[in-house]
Amino acid sequence: MAIFKDSGAGSTDISLKYWKRVKARLGRIIRADASFEPLIKEPRTWNGIPYMAEYNLILIDDRGNEVRLSGCNCGYGGTGPHGTFEILKDAGLLDQNADFNESGIADQKHATWRRRT
Repeated sequence: MAIFKDSGAGSTDISLKYWKRVKARLGRIIRADASFEPLIKEPRTWNGIPYMAEYNLILIDDRGNEVRLSGCNCGYGGTGPHGTFEILKDAGLLDQNADFNESGIADQKHATWRRRT
């Protein structure tokens, strides 16, 4: 089992780029949790400056690997939830033809998606 984490900077663009780089190393994504509030917080340091990384989207594959992303979340209509929407479609947890406004991502402060068998 491995844990993959983006920089923790909270940038949707950085999280989307990180997802694209790491997804080939994963098995089949079977679950995702997104939240408006952080799901996981951890202390980090950048150039000697401490900060708290906050991960709002967590994906789990069928091998137990985990991806933690700080720039994707849910609960409003901004770039973070749109990033979550794109990743869920890419990971196969949402249909490729899904519509953001009908997905419920903007309406929920916390949501879980599971792969249907």
